[in-house]
Amino acid sequence: MGGQKDSASNLCAQTFDLNCWEGFMDNWTFAITMIVVGMGGTLLTLWILSLLMSLLKKAFPYKKEEEGK
Repeated sequence: MGGQKDSASNLCAQTFDLNCWEGFMDNWTFAITMIVVGMGGTLLTLWILSLLMSLLKKAFPYKKEEEGK
C-alpha cells in the first residue's frame, strides 16, 4: 500500500476526465500557474516576433534615398 496511488487518482489519470481533478488545485495555485504560463507564453511570442523582425531586416535592408533628385 505504501507506494501505490489511490484508485480515484489512478482512474483520473487513465480517463483524462477533468471533473476528477476538481479538488486537485486550490484557487491560488491555479492563479499562480496561469500567471507563470501566461507570462512565459507572452515572452516566447515576443522573442519569436523579434527573430522574425531580424530576419526581415536582413532580407530587406534599409536603403537611404538620395536627396539630389
